[in-house]
Amino acid sequence: MSSFATADPASTDPDSTEENQGWTLRLILSLVSICLVLEMLTISYLMVATALPEMIGHYQTTQGAWVLSAFLLSGA
Repeated sequence: MSSFATADPASTDPDSTEENQGWTLRLILSLVSICLVLEMLTISYLMVATALPEMIGHYQTTQGAWVLSAFLLSGA
């Protein structure tokens, strides 16, 4: 038998206290920034999809899918 007392790792971890388990300012700002980036990407995709028929007509081409694919690829 071991003479060492086994301690619960959760009780000795300083990050597991109740005051560190809530919404922090860093977490809130991270979530807000992710939501803003996703909304910006959605709006920019809608702008390209709306302008695509006019671009196809202006350049007299049938390869409009490549424009949309290039936009999505550059955004990635």
